[in-house]
Amino acid sequence: MNIPEEYELISLFGVEPVFEDQISQVPFFYNVSTYSFENLVKQKITVTISPAYNEMKIVVEDSDEIICSFSFRDIHSLNILQNTQKSSRIIITKKTTVIKVNFNPRFLIFIEDEINR
Repeated sequence: MNIPEEYELISLFGVEPVFEDQISQVPFFYNVSTYSFENLVKQKITVTISPAYNEMKIVVEDSDEIICSFSFRDIHSLNILQNTQKSSRIIITKKTTVIKVNFNPRFLIFIEDEINR
């Protein structure tokens, strides 16, 4: 999976990740990283990235209720589209699908199947 550098993800999400393997010195690419943060409208977002497995999970809560949960597998790339204080967006590409995710100011997701274009 093609993925931004660790420091770029920290900047995007505004928090340090929690690593699944915290004991040994597992490199970022082979570890599982979880970022938990709130966006500008106070939705709680948890993003878990497993670069070596080409996987990513996004869970969004609003008022302590899960409003959506997405698990993506076989990801080819994850790129940052925008990273400012008021707007953060990524694009996830898979073999036949493009997923655009807005984290700030509010969570939005756009999924486009390229086969049907």
